[in-house]
Amino acid sequence: MGKYFIFLSLIETHHPVLAVFAVLYIVPALYYYFRIVVHAWLKQPGEAPRPSMTQRAGRGSRRRGVCHARRRVVS
Repeated sequence: MGKYFIFLSLIETHHPVLAVFAVLYIVPALYYYFRIVVHAWLKQPGEAPRPSMTQRAGRGSRRRGVCHARRRVVS
């Protein structure tokens, strides 16, 4: 309801360009809001997409900048 009143006040104060930009910023948010609704109410349990994980391979998979050398004690 708050966004509606913001849009209404922008239009009433003759700021249509700002109202258009405000509406355009809402469109991507609606996609994410409705994804939650779809998964909560319209999908069966177990129909969620499975997460995919990638694994680094080869020599570049070790952490850089960590020294594995042993200290020598000098007497």
